[in-house]
Amino acid sequence: MEAQNDIGENFDVYFNSQNMPYVFMQLDASKKIRYTSNPDVFPVGEMLESGSGANTGSLKDYVLKQRESRFGFINVLLVPVKSYNQELYQWRAKVLSTTLIILLIITFAAVMLHKLIYKPLDIFKSEMNRLGEGNMDAVSYHTGIEEFDRMFERFNVMKRQIQKLMHDIEVKENQRHKLEVEMLYYQINPHFLMNALNSVHWMAVMKKQYEISTYISELNYVLRYSLGKSDRNTILRSEIKMLKTYINLQKNRYTFDAVINIEEGDYLDTPVPRLILQPLAENAICHGLDENGKLSVDISADYKEEKIKVIIQDDGKGMDEELLESIRCFESLEDPNLNRGIGLKYVHLMLRSFYGDRFFMSIESKPMKGTTVKLFLPFSKEVKQ
Repeated sequence: MEAQNDIGENFDVYFNSQNMPYVFMQLDASKKIRYTSNPDVFPVGEMLESGSGANTGSLKDYVLKQRESRFGFINVLLVPVKSYNQELYQWRAKVLSTTLIILLIITFAAVMLHKLIYKPLDIFKSEMNRLGEGNMDAVSYHTGIEEFDRMFERFNVMKRQIQKLMHDIEVKENQRHKLEVEMLYYQINPHFLMNALNSVHWMAVMKKQYEISTYISELNYVLRYSLGKSDRNTILRSEIKMLKTYINLQKNRYTFDAVINIEEGDYLDTPVPRLILQPLAENAICHGLDENGKLSVDISADYKEEKIKVIIQDDGKGMDEELLESIRCFESLEDPNLNRGIGLKYVHLMLRSFYGDRFFMSIESKPMKGTTVKLFLPFSKEVKQ
């Protein structure tokens, strides 16, 4: 204090800011008061009895806090019990009110969290369980949160899509079952017909009607080949055999000459689509040739270009430019005037399915001068594979 220490002013500023009175004293080793901030209550020179000597305690109507300095003095701070308790109660009230506010905030946050997040998620979970049980009814929920509302809307869209898929699957399954029945039905008829033809063939043999026997045998082969009952892995050689057989059958009905020139070679063992030659010959015989007409078939191989050349030509009625253009575009299969276009359409689709863009097909015709169909087919190793 002789060094003009401003500790008293510091205490005054602090306790005035807290609105709390205090008393500050300094005692010597014998606990005699050497300095006091309130000499009226605690005069200088008086002995201070601070109880048991503990650092914290009570004295008269004050709460006491003391600490011994390294210079041998004892610094004592006293606060009135009333002010101390008042401050303590205020502190407790603040702590309690702060705790209540925090609890209210936590409760409100929990309620809002449950309402805005957990409740929509529980609803969504419930809807997922209903969906798993097969309930596809659409539901309408308005949670107040755009994201969840959009999610429920997408869930309803998903339900509608699942319903549509299930309906489509049911329809397709019914169609598949119907097709299976129809396939069995159509398989029974050809089997019956082929068995009947076999019976007729052997009856003709027994009666020594060899022309009829040959005709029935060839007709049976054409039927079996057309239905895929023979030569399942079709090669060009099988197609040529089918073509020759068909022409022989038609020569028994129509009067025409047929010239077939086949160049022998390994290319004849090249895999090809089924029934690409017979429809071309059928168009020429049934729609092109007149009485005593001529049909020529030339098949050869260009080993340098790795192409098979097929030329089927007749000298019959031919076609005008308008009809020819329609057939070249493979249009109007429903048009009864374009029956020959159906066979050409089939051949073109089969070639495109088998070769892609690696084949060439052309049709040339003039009225009363006949029709020529040319096919250029690849036969490289890649095509064989």
